[in-house]
Amino acid sequence: LYLLDRLTNGDAIIVYWNNEEYDYIVRGRRIVEPDAVEILAPTDTPLLTVFTCTPLFTTKQRLVLFAEPV
Repeated sequence: LYLLDRLTNGDAIIVYWNNEEYDYIVRGRRIVEPDAVEILAPTDTPLLTVFTCTPLFTTKQRLVLFAEPV
């Protein structure tokens, strides 16, 4: 997740799980505080949520990307 901050809306994310490929398109991003647990809440529609610490090499905040299945 080192380069996650370089992804922008429209970029592809491919997840491999149990010998299956899942394709997603980035649709949004946010910077949140470390205690922002709402990013883990279930959604009404399929949505991939990927997050990492930001800025790099700190635990100050979280960069969150939201991606929809293709």
